Amino acid sequence: ALDQVLPPPERYLCVWHVSGPEPLSIWQAVPPSKEFVPLGSIVTCTGRDQQPPLDAMRCVPKAWATKAAAPELIWEGSEGCIWQAAAMGVLLPTRGRAKPDAVLELDPRKMRLEAPAGR
Repeated sequence: ALDQVLPPPERYLCVWHVSGPEPLSIWQAVPPSKEFVPLGSIVTCTGRDQQPPLDAMRCVPKAWATKAAAPELIWEGSEGCIWQAAAMGVLLPTRGRAKPDAVLELDPRKMRLEAPAGR
């Protein structure tokens, strides 16, 4: 039942990576369908060849999300930038200095579970 409402991602994409003796990778979840969205990213210290486990995060129904206010730049380095969405503190990596395209956050007013039709 949990996987139907809050499914794990289908896979992850490594969107940011720093090599070295202490590698750092930032991963973006790929939702299982267009009806779901991931909120935020996952950071690992294992390198880009080892994706996080699929159960490390859950995707939420797109209907529960709303566009967040413009994120704030909190860190800039040679690989890119890290931005933070104010309301939920979600961290978003980008290559270069461009702001993330669409920052989503949960909207508690939209969080509803609908009973299956015919019940």
